[in-house]
Amino acid sequence: MNIHLGCGLGNRLFAIMKMLPKYHNVNFVWEKIGQEYIAFDDLFYLNYSINFSRYSESNTIQFHPWITEIDRLDFNTTGKQEVKKSHTIACCTCGFEQCEPAIIKHIYPHKSLWKPLANLYRAMDKNRTSLHVRNNPKEPRYRPKIKHIKNFVKQNHSFIAFERNEDIKWLNRSKYATLLQQDFRKVNYGRSTRSELLSSVFDMYALSFSHRTISTKHHSSFSRISNCLRMHFDFRKIM
Repeated sequence: MNIHLGCGLGNRLFAIMKMLPKYHNVNFVWEKIGQEYIAFDDLFYLNYSINFSRYSESNTIQFHPWITEIDRLDFNTTGKQEVKKSHTIACCTCGFEQCEPAIIKHIYPHKSLWKPLANLYRAMDKNRTSLHVRNNPKEPRYRPKIKHIKNFVKQNHSFIAFERNEDIKWLNRSKYATLLQQDFRKVNYGRSTRSELLSSVFDMYALSFSHRTISTKHHSSFSRISNCLRMHFDFRKIM
């Protein structure tokens, strides 16, 4: 079974956890993300037996019913005919997000992130919440205004993950006692290059260090994957 993984990072990890137990001999096709091909191994370190490839040789493809017309643009369908049933499936979350402890605990951040994440973990007040400021240009129906972001920030979080530089320019560090990724490593905002996506991976794990993650978006698979990591990933392994 070939499972084509598209959409964002949180969606792709949920799809892996959903489909790996469902089928035997699964090959995950890690679709292009960003401006160039960036492989799973460029962003994560895997301590588990999972097969990844850049393409599938099948000439048919089945789109998961939850995929929107915009999401379809994430998938390379060159040479493939769309059919209702195929051994090649294209999906984002592949249904409802499902956290699988036996799988997620073996998906590590890229090794280049281990030291800065460990430094953050030691510096962080883990009794306070973490905040994810969701602001994706591809989601025009949900672009929070600065005044709304400020209201979230005022809630006194231990760590805040921003997605866009424009949302952080106003932040007065002397006024808000919070930690940011740039306190521990260089940040590149966006989702187009490997360095930008590594910043997203850092935030994904960093958000899970606190006792709870709050998101400016009501439903965010990125925030939900951090909740999954909080419950099942052993952070002592990267210390």
